Amino acid sequence: MNRLLGLLIVLLFSTLFYQPAEAQNNPYKIDDKLYAYYQKCSSYVNKPVVLAMADTLFESATQTKDDKAQCLALHLKVDYYYYADSLEALLRENQNIADFARHTQHQQYIFSAWNRIISYYIQHHDSEQALRELKQYQDEALRLNNSYGIARSYIRMGELYQSLNNDLAITQFENAIDYYKNIGETKDISYPYNRLGYCYLNKKDLKTAEKYALQSLVSAQVAAHKISAYSILLKIYIEAHKFNKASLYKKLLDDLNAKKLLIGANKSSYIIGVTDYYIASKQWDKALVYVDSIENPIAQAEYQAKIFLEQKNFEKAYNYISLKNKLSDSIIQAANTEVLAAYNARFNNQTLEMEKNRLEVQHQQEELQRIALETREKQRNFIVLIIILLMTSGFSLVYAISRRRSAHRLQAEKQLAEEACRRAETADRLKTVFLQNISHEIRTPLNAIVGFNDLLNGNENIELEPEERAELLSSIHRNTELLLTLVNDVLDLSSLDSGNYQLSLNSTNIEELCRHTLTNMTAKVPTGVSLGLEASPTNLIITTDASCLQQILMNLLENACKYTEHGKIILSYKTDSEKVTFSVTDNGCGISPDNAEIIFQRYEKLDSFKPGFGIGLSICRSIATLLNGHIYLDTTYTQGARFVLEIPLLNNTLITM
Repeated sequence: MNRLLGLLIVLLFSTLFYQPAEAQNNPYKIDDKLYAYYQKCSSYVNKPVVLAMADTLFESATQTKDDKAQCLALHLKVDYYYYADSLEALLRENQNIADFARHTQHQQYIFSAWNRIISYYIQHHDSEQALRELKQYQDEALRLNNSYGIARSYIRMGELYQSLNNDLAITQFENAIDYYKNIGETKDISYPYNRLGYCYLNKKDLKTAEKYALQSLVSAQVAAHKISAYSILLKIYIEAHKFNKASLYKKLLDDLNAKKLLIGANKSSYIIGVTDYYIASKQWDKALVYVDSIENPIAQAEYQAKIFLEQKNFEKAYNYISLKNKLSDSIIQAANTEVLAAYNARFNNQTLEMEKNRLEVQHQQEELQRIALETREKQRNFIVLIIILLMTSGFSLVYAISRRRSAHRLQAEKQLAEEACRRAETADRLKTVFLQNISHEIRTPLNAIVGFNDLLNGNENIELEPEERAELLSSIHRNTELLLTLVNDVLDLSSLDSGNYQLSLNSTNIEELCRHTLTNMTAKVPTGVSLGLEASPTNLIITTDASCLQQILMNLLENACKYTEHGKIILSYKTDSEKVTFSVTDNGCGISPDNAEIIFQRYEKLDSFKPGFGIGLSICRSIATLLNGHIYLDTTYTQGARFVLEIPLLNNTLITM
């Protein structure tokens, strides 16, 4: 009869599903019609009719070539036999789905069915068999490199530890969460959060339990995970005596139960949670109604005793406590009897095997002793020879490696010493050049200042005309400024080298800064040389260090004045979307392109008869670098010399008027 019914259902749904796969707006990404029927099958998962319905779903999925829906159909049978507590059938169906899924792209169903077997052993307190299955589970997950299996192996191990009340369960669930995050798959992360919540609930750490339970709820992407989160939050808030929150989650679970969406473990967890709620709120009659629905007889007796104890009906409470203890003792006794029988059989088999081995060993012992005597001496000699060879080879290898390392170390030390020697020689040469230059440069203006001062004040017999006196004072002033410039250059160089040169960024009007710079340079311009400004655009404002920018322009203009005897010196600037470009152009003697970079090196002078000791342009380049800019000689200009300074407008405010 059942076989005929199954065939009729297959024929009926074949006509419904025999068409190309349509939209896949469901969590499993299968055909929507197949998913609708799968949901209907799930509501009957604890009833025998689901077996025929699963066959119908499998045949329909075969016609639409939806192998994932076929895996789900096979999994329905696994779930049915799991809830029916039929281990033999569960093992058979697990093998069926594993054989099928292994040839599809959905190999996670190898492990999803396997999960049920491990859970079965854990629930039946067979930790040894659960651990054996879990070891094979982990090996297969690693062999297939299946992320679902690897993550669930952490979870299953955590559940095994949790069944033994071992705190290592927490570590395993945390490992599962970390693994999900590392591989970027958070679809199933809700479940390990849920189990962590139960771990801390059992430890009476309600705050931590609530944290993980809420994380489980937030990350839940399927209905089963949301139901599990509701159940633990109900337990937590009952334990914390927060009945307003507990009532909220109880109502959610009541609604789901009314729609018959609670099955299996979720159904059992709901019944116990509601029982706890009514006990905590002292609604004894309602609590007793739900106690009758608890499937576990030990848990049922325990809750009945708890209710009558709260009602101070000590006689009934005592009777149920006695019943609970009796049931517990009988189950433990049965389990112990089964374990002892298994170990006794194993011991008998081992005893027989040992006796058999003893007789064989006794029979062969004399022959083995004779062979051992003959070969022992040969082995000893061979081992001694091998040891000698190994020691000789080892010493030779160690010696060779030591020699090679010593040679490399000596070579490296030699190179470092030579490099240090070169640096010291270079530093000594630069120091000598610097001292020679600065001695000459400082001595020249000092001699002029002292000589002209003595001429003005030291000889009363010499009468000077006002024009002569004014010229002498002007010479003293020029040489004093030159000496001050030399000292400032040395101080700037020291600040730049030590990293103490500080920038002060402010909004700066570039045209005003350039005109002020030219005004300061007027007294230093040689006779016959004109000084001009080309500004484009006018009233350009940028954010920069005005003092540093002016110092660069002053140095460039002073250099132009030194080497220009007639003609003109032009300071100009222009801008585009990325930078402001300054240039100082003169009609002087010019600079060879070969010296375009040399002039920016310290203590380098192309004309030893000109004042300065060769660090002005080096300072300009260092300051330009601080301003994120770049300074260079324009080698394409041949009518004299043109120096170019580029300051980027990045992170600056540009205003043109």
